[in-house]
Amino acid sequence: MTRVIGIIGASRSGSTILGNILGNLPDVVNVGESHWLHKADTMASRPEWAGQPYPCRACGTDCGILSPITKWTKDDGPWWEAVSAAYGNPEFLVSTDKSKRFFDQYGLPDAVILLYRDPVYWAKSWAERHEMTPQEAAGVWARLYERALKWLDKRDLECVSVNWSEFRADTSSFLPRFVNVDGGGMACGMVPAEALDWNNGQHFVGG
Repeated sequence: MTRVIGIIGASRSGSTILGNILGNLPDVVNVGESHWLHKADTMASRPEWAGQPYPCRACGTDCGILSPITKWTKDDGPWWEAVSAAYGNPEFLVSTDKSKRFFDQYGLPDAVILLYRDPVYWAKSWAERHEMTPQEAAGVWARLYERALKWLDKRDLECVSVNWSEFRADTSSFLPRFVNVDGGGMACGMVPAEALDWNNGQHFVGG
């Protein structure tokens, strides 16, 4: 049975790159932000995609793997089972959905990676994009992770937390922690060079 590893945390914290790196490992598939597969009509910021599935990063809106998932309804069974089946039921499925509410609604992952950037650097980036002061952005960061920790505290999920800057500085030493996070016994061994190439035509959404 496929085991789901969910990445949670704030946007712009490195989840897209992390998901792609993990998706390069054997028997691991990165689906990305799967919630966009059935919420594309709500994307006011991307009107050109309204009413269409969110584009697959490898092949656009007509993806043999992802497009069928856009027809999913709750009558079709659990969400993660449907997503896993679309990919051929890999051993591990990585979700970068980040939304705790989404996981509560569509199914909890088997394990969680709590990903975060240094709040000073994150706040500077967030403030520039959202027209607020760095102090206000720092408050956003603090509230996001306070809620994330409270959410985790109420759920029996194994969790690994990682600072994005530390991960970037020493990627290879962190990868074994991720692939073994759920106790599924997946051996990492020597990380192949291609595992560090995140722009390699994977079928995923978001980013």
